[in-house]
Formats: sequence, C-alpha cells, structure tokens
Amino acid sequence: MTRDLEWFPLGGNSMWPLGRGWQAGVRRVAVTALRPGDVVAFVAGKPDCIWFHRVLAIDAGGVHTRGDTNRTADAAWPAEALIGRIEALSIRNVQLQIGGDGWRAFAWRRGGRGWSRVAP
Repeated sequence: MTRDLEWFPLGGNSMWPLGRGWQAGVRRVAVTALRPGDVVAFVAGKPDCIWFHRVLAIDAGGVHTRGDTNRTADAAWPAEALIGRIEALSIRNVQLQIGGDGWRAFAWRRGGRGWSRVAP
C-alpha cells in the first residue's frame, strides 16, 4: 500500500525519464533486503542531499549504485546512508505502484533509445 510510504520529490537527470515533477514513494528497508536492480533513496554527503539511484551490488565495501543515465558508478556508500527502496511513483496526482521484478528488470537506456533489461 502506498499509504505506508514516505514521499520525496525527484530532481536531476540521472534517472531520466524520471525527474522533475515526479515524487518517489520510499519504503524504509534494511540493506539486507536490497537486490541488484532495486532503485533506492540514500543520503549523499549532507543530510538534505538525497539521491535516487539503482543498486548494482552490495558487498563489504558498501552499497554500489549508479544513475541509469550516468556513465560511471557512484562511490560505494555505507548502509547507514540508506533511506529506503522506491516502491511507488507519482506525477500530477497519478500514482504508480512499482514492485518486485518489474522495476528491477528495466532501466532507461542512455540516449533515449528505449527500455533495456538490466537485471535478472
């Protein structure tokens, strides 16, 4: 249910076509609940700087993420920086529930050529 989510505004271009005008519904989860392909919200540096990027891997070095349109991965960040996993999106009062493998399976391909498979 989307009523249990915290909503955050999206901005920037790293997860295009999602961006300005969209809201992300975030569910608080532990890092151990994440899988590659999940899109997460995390604190990047300052408490008021929240990033929304896709999980690539989780290991002893931290959580490795990358924005779908970025060419390079982010520096690994610690589990304590995790806010949660995006489970819904909203734009202009229309809410879309995002769940399970459907969200992990697709990412926007750089250059606007269409959707491509990124995770099993």
